[in-house]
Amino acid sequence: MKGAFLLFICLLSLLLSLVKCYSQTSEQYFNEGNAKVKIKDYQGAISLYDKAIEANQGNAGAYYNRGIIKDKLQDYWGAMSDESKTIEIDPFHKKAYFNRGMLKCKLQDFQGAITDFGKEIEVNPDYAEAYYFGAVAKTRIHDYLGSITDFNKAIEINPTYYQAYYNRGLAKDSLLDHEGAIEDCNKAIEINPNYTDAYVYRGCSRTRIQDYKGALADFNKSVEIEPNNTEAYYNRGIAKVKTHDYKGALDDYNKTIEINHDYWQAYNNRGFVKILQHDYKGAVDDCSKSIELNPNFAMAYFHMGIAKDSLNDHDGAIANCNKSIEINPFYADAYLYRGKAKANLKDYKGAIIDYNLATETDPEIVETYEMRANAKYELNDYQGAIIDYNKVIESWPGKLKPYIYRANAKMALQEYSGAVADYSKAIEIDHADKKLFYNRGLAKSKLQDYLGTIADQNKAIELDSLNVLAYSSRALAKVELQDYQGALSDYNKVIKLDTTIAESYFYRGFSKYQIKDTRGALADFNKAIEVNPKLTDAYALRGSIKFDLRDESGANADHCKALEIDTVYIDSYLFVGNVKYKIRDYQNALADCNKAIEINPKYAEAYYNRGLAKIFLVQKESGCLDLSKAGELGDQKVYELIKKYCN
Repeated sequence: MKGAFLLFICLLSLLLSLVKCYSQTSEQYFNEGNAKVKIKDYQGAISLYDKAIEANQGNAGAYYNRGIIKDKLQDYWGAMSDESKTIEIDPFHKKAYFNRGMLKCKLQDFQGAITDFGKEIEVNPDYAEAYYFGAVAKTRIHDYLGSITDFNKAIEINPTYYQAYYNRGLAKDSLLDHEGAIEDCNKAIEINPNYTDAYVYRGCSRTRIQDYKGALADFNKSVEIEPNNTEAYYNRGIAKVKTHDYKGALDDYNKTIEINHDYWQAYNNRGFVKILQHDYKGAVDDCSKSIELNPNFAMAYFHMGIAKDSLNDHDGAIANCNKSIEINPFYADAYLYRGKAKANLKDYKGAIIDYNLATETDPEIVETYEMRANAKYELNDYQGAIIDYNKVIESWPGKLKPYIYRANAKMALQEYSGAVADYSKAIEIDHADKKLFYNRGLAKSKLQDYLGTIADQNKAIELDSLNVLAYSSRALAKVELQDYQGALSDYNKVIKLDTTIAESYFYRGFSKYQIKDTRGALADFNKAIEVNPKLTDAYALRGSIKFDLRDESGANADHCKALEIDTVYIDSYLFVGNVKYKIRDYQNALADCNKAIEINPKYAEAYYNRGLAKIFLVQKESGCLDLSKAGELGDQKVYELIKKYCN
C-alpha cells in the first residue's frame, strides 16, 4: 500500500513537470512572436502565435495579438475571429471588445461595432477611446444625438481629446448646429493649433452660415500648415464660388486635381464653375472625367446635362438628367433641368410634368415654380401661370422677372389694373428699365388712362430716345385724346426711325384726316398699303377719303378690297351698303346691312341704313322697326325719319 502511494506521488510530480514544460513552451512562442512584431515581421509573428496557440489552446494573449497582426495585414475577418476567441477565453479582457468593434467598423457593421464598444465600456469604463469610436460609429448610422453623448463622455474622461471635440463638431454640423460645430473646432484648434482637419471643417461650417471671409481664412491656414491638403483646396474652391471668385475657385480645383488625379468631386465642381463661366465644352469634359472615375455620381450627370442644354444639345441634356434620376430618384434639380431642356424643345407639357415631380421631391426649390409658370404661360394657361408666379414672389419679393411675367399674364387675361400694379412693382425694383415703362403705358392705355400712358412713354423715351414702340404708343394715346398735332409729331419721329411699320403711316394719315389734311392723309394711306397690302383699315379710310373727293368708284373698290381681306370688316359692309343705297341699289344695300348686323347686332347705323333700304323696297313695317332699333341703340336723328316715313 505504501509502495503504491509512492508510485502515485512520482507520477503526479512527473505530470506537473510536463505541464510546466508545456506552459513554458506556449509562453516562449508567444514572446518570440512579440519580438517579431517589433521588427515588423508580421508573417513570422503569426507563425509563432499559431504555435503558441497549438501549445496552449487557452492562451488568450496569443489570439488577441494574432488578431492585431491580421488587422494590420487587412485580414479583417480573420482578425475578428481571433478577437472573438480572446473574448470567449477571457470575457473580461480589456481591449478585445474594442478591437473587434474597430474591425466591425472597417467591415461597415456599425451597429455591431456600437455593441462591442458598449461591452468594452462595461469592462473598462474609463476608456475614452471606446466612447470616442462608439460615437464615430453612431455618426455613420446618423445617430448624431447619441454620438454627441458619447463624445461628451470621451471629453469628460480626457479633456484634451481634440479629435473628440472635432468629431463632436461634425455631429453638431449634421444637426444644422453650425455655430456649435465652430465652437468645437475652436476647442480642437486651441488644444492642437496644427490640426488641419479642424481648420478645414470650421471653414466648411463657416461657409454654411455664409461667413465666407472666415471660411477662406480657415482654408488658407490649413494650406499654410499642410500645403498638399486636398480637402482644404477643394473646400476653399466651394467658398470662392459662393463669393463669385470663379477664377480663384478654378485655381483651387486645379490644385486639388494636381495633388489627387482621382478626386472625382473636384472634376465635377470644376465643371460646374466652367458652366458659370460659360465654358460649356470644358464643363462637359470635366463632368465626363468625374463620371469615368465614379459612374454612379448623379451630380456629374446633372451638371453635364446643364452644360449640354446650354450648348443647345437639349436631347443630350435630357439623357444626362435621365441618368442622374436613375441613380438618384429623389434628385429634384435633375427633374427641374430635365423640364427646362424639354421646354427648350417646346415640349411644355412634358416640362410641366417634370416641374411637378421636382416640386413633389423638394417643394422648397422656388426656381421650379418660376419655370413651371413660364411653361404654363406658353400653353396659354395664364391663370395657372399667375398662381405659380404668386409663389415665386412670395418667396423672392425682391426679384424683378416674376413681377414682369405675372404682369404679362394679367395682360393676356385683360386684368389691366393688376398688370399696372405688377409693372409698377417691377419699376420700383429697376427704375431704369425702358421696357417696364413702355409695358405699363400699354396697360394704362387699355384702361383708357391716356395721360398715364403718355407719362410712361415719356419716361421710356427719356431712357431711350430711339424707342420706336414708345413713340408709337404715345402717339396713339394722343390720337385718343384728339391731340392730332402731337400725334403727328410722334408718328413723324417713328417713321424717321423705322420706315417699315405700316400702322405708323396709317395713324399719321388718320391724324391728318382729322385736321382736314385730306391729301396728306391719302398719301399716308397709300404708303401704308404699299408697306402692308393686307391692312384693311387703310383701304377703308382711303375709300372714305375717295368718297369725300367724289371718287365713288375708287371708294367702293377700296371698301370691297377691305372686305376681300377681312370678310367681317363691319365698317366696309356699311360703307358699301351706303354706296349702293345712294345709287338706289336697295336690295344689295339691304344685304350689306344684314351682314353688318350679323357681325355686330348692336350697330345702330346698320339698322338705320337697313331701315331706309326696306322702306324704299316697300317693306315699311320691317323698315320702321329697324329705325326704331337704331333709336334704341342711341341714334337720336332717326326719330325725324320715323315721323316722316312711319307715321
